[in-house]
Formats: sequence, C-alpha cells, structure tokens
Amino acid sequence: MAENKKAYCEQDVMTELLVSLKHLKALTNTFTQECSNELLYKEIDAIYQQISTEQRNTFELMKSKGWYVMEPEKGTKLSKTYTKFSNKEAELS
Repeated sequence: MAENKKAYCEQDVMTELLVSLKHLKALTNTFTQECSNELLYKEIDAIYQQISTEQRNTFELMKSKGWYVMEPEKGTKLSKTYTKFSNKEAELS
C-alpha cells in the first residue's frame, strides 16, 4: 500500500502557524475577558499580548517573503462595497 505523504513547504507551515495563532488569540481573548479574578486576568492578558505579538511577527514575515500580498483596492469596488453596507445599515435602522 502506497503511503500518501505530503511535503510541506515553508509557506504552508507559516500559513498554518498564522491561522493557528489567530485562533489561539481569539480563544485567549475570550478567556481573558471571562477570568474569575484580577490576578488570573493579568496572567492571561500577558499571554494574550505575547500571542498578539507572535501573530503580527508571523504576518510581517509572510508579507516580507511575498506570501501575503496586500494590494490597494480600486475606488469603484470600494464605492460599491460602501453603498452595499450603507444600505444594509439603513435597513437595520
């Protein structure tokens, strides 16, 4: 039986790391907000700040390697999106 092995390149690993850090940050944020006392809050908040820093560092590294390309959006698309969400906001009012 042939083994189905997939080789992960550096970009794949960094993408998985970034996704994992985003998820961990969201979970830690909830934990921070629901801590039962101030001491625990401070400890978990420090961990949250470390995760935030690592997430940002990972993102910046990916950008520097060209794996996370940010391109400016054209004005017409921005205008259409603004109109779409403005209409939705008006419906909620």
